[in-house]
Amino acid sequence: MLASAYGLLGSGLEDAGRPAEAAEAYRQAAAKAELDFLKATYLLDAGRAASLAGDTAAAKASYQELLTKYGTLDQSAEARVRMAEIGGEVPPMPKPEIEE
Repeated sequence: MLASAYGLLGSGLEDAGRPAEAAEAYRQAAAKAELDFLKATYLLDAGRAASLAGDTAAAKASYQELLTKYGTLDQSAEARVRMAEIGGEVPPMPKPEIEE
């Protein structure tokens, strides 16, 4: 429940024009979320909000965490694009696992 609350707080802060605070709320949401896809979504949100706040170091950290921990999830595609936009190092796409 805390992850959802922090996520909503992040959205509200972002709508209120307070992106730095929104980024921190999204990071808290990612830390509290139990499911990987939610963690990745909140990290993506945190990176976007940090970029809006002009904090590229925080944005890169959020995107890097997403790519490192959840690089095979769908959110990683957008994280790669956003990381490239802010001049971060974009790791190569992971090789798909082939089940036999």
